[in-house]
Amino acid sequence: MQSWYNEAIAKSNDGSDNMDSSATEESKSGNAKNQGSCNQASAAGAPNGKQFGEDGFKYQNLSFPATQDDLNDYNREVREQIEKKYETLTKNVHFYLCYLFLETGDFRNATKHGEIVLKNYDGRLLKKTQFTVMQYLAEAYCMLEEHEKAL
Repeated sequence: MQSWYNEAIAKSNDGSDNMDSSATEESKSGNAKNQGSCNQASAAGAPNGKQFGEDGFKYQNLSFPATQDDLNDYNREVREQIEKKYETLTKNVHFYLCYLFLETGDFRNATKHGEIVLKNYDGRLLKKTQFTVMQYLAEAYCMLEEHEKAL
């Protein structure tokens, strides 16, 4: 009964009908000593680096930094990822505020936020985004009757 349960759990955790070889061999052998214990697959033999826990579920094998230098590198990478996401978020906020103010008729604020996008993110914008912001600015400047800036 326990081996059938372990196979069902392995199939549901794996997301497919194929089980890894160690779980299949254990369930076929039907050893009484293995039925109550942990069904562990070796990290090398388990797909995706997962292994069976005591409850029959597959858990991801996590790797932790071994030294302080590794931990510092990991923390630096995380910090850089967060800063990049924050920068993208602020760029998108200014981009959408430019559009919002243009649509609501507040052309001064539309130009302010459009200029922020072009100035702060120069060289890092997609051509499509840069072109769109320049269109917004041209329309806002035309509505403000500042035709020289619109060109």
